[in-house]
Amino acid sequence: MAKKEEHDKKTKFEEDNYYIFTDGACSGNPGPGGWSAVIVGGGRYIETGGGDSKTTNNRMEMTAVVESLKAVPRGETVFIFTDSSYTINGITKWIRGWKTKGWRKKDGLPVLNDDLWKALDRQNGPNVTWRHVRGHRGNYLNERCDRIAVAFSTGKEIDLRAGLLSEMDDCAEVIRAIETALSSRAGGGNRKKKTVKKRVANNHCGKVYLFAYRGKLYRFRNWPACRAFSSGKPGYTKSCRSRAEEIEYAKKVGLPADAVDNAVENP
Repeated sequence: MAKKEEHDKKTKFEEDNYYIFTDGACSGNPGPGGWSAVIVGGGRYIETGGGDSKTTNNRMEMTAVVESLKAVPRGETVFIFTDSSYTINGITKWIRGWKTKGWRKKDGLPVLNDDLWKALDRQNGPNVTWRHVRGHRGNYLNERCDRIAVAFSTGKEIDLRAGLLSEMDDCAEVIRAIETALSSRAGGGNRKKKTVKKRVANNHCGKVYLFAYRGKLYRFRNWPACRAFSSGKPGYTKSCRSRAEEIEYAKKVGLPADAVDNAVENP
């Protein structure tokens, strides 16, 4: 019975905690970028964001966390939800080795974005819990963050909301999104198998490679063809195994989701 109570506590929204959803976007890599965060805590709901004229997607993902944590009183219990594996792995795994080596990687080269990693390291602590949320899988707050980040990266206007959580029209949806993200890791054991099955049911019968160029999305069935086409052109490539991953890439480079349906095949 005690275990069930502990499990419920970890997966239920608590007003005393702070819950932060973040995202970053970049139109080109490097290129104009945007970051966003939704902060829920202390009885309030706050949306925030910003942009940079020349940056990278990883810097925007990290900036979103750094800036949002500034709004949380020091020492409060915080849950960070991000779809950036780079940020999650960096702060929970890689950073210890980087610090030991004087902020250098295994190959001896300097760690990229060390200014942001140092800022995150100062903000991190036992009161901060890091959670990876899968991007573009329908989580209400993750999707909201995506829209805000993309708006800042493309220079489009977007209204940022703030106010008492209890007075927000979508209060119930916000709490549901938080509890869904909290419980996504609660099952443990079988989670990986379910993910694999889902990918098999929604993939392309294998890996594909995407490259965005001059407002169009190009899809390749093999890496040599993609590398030959993208060589010397601005931007970055992305390997994908599902339509959802393709949509995520399209949005990150500033293209609409339907660009996936209109992608140029093996040009």
